[in-house]
Amino acid sequence: MAERVHVATARGYEPDQPHLRGIAIGAGAIVLAVAVAVTTGVFVQRNVGPDATAHGDVIPPRVGGGPGLQATPGREIESYRAEKERLLHEYAWVDRSHGVVRIPIERAMALLVQQQAAKGGTR
Repeated sequence: MAERVHVATARGYEPDQPHLRGIAIGAGAIVLAVAVAVTTGVFVQRNVGPDATAHGDVIPPRVGGGPGLQATPGREIESYRAEKERLLHEYAWVDRSHGVVRIPIERAMALLVQQQAAKGGTR
């Protein structure tokens, strides 16, 4: 006996009745995904939550919340700039084993001018 084909399907139209099996499979997949996500979240919360130190676990640093704010940014920037200014105006060893030193910026510029003059002028 030949199979019966719906007239709507034969003409290229969608059938009037939804495919309940496909809907059930899709709904089941969604429910399964939600169950896995909730189970994973509960597991993570129990192992890394606030009481994790009671179990002897090491709590990793928290990510997020934005950058930490400086308590005294004015003083810290002044200190930073003073340190950089000090480095520009003093002699110091950078790498003693390789003979690398830091010299004051004024002295470095004067040496550069002397080298350029010895070569025959500027560019």
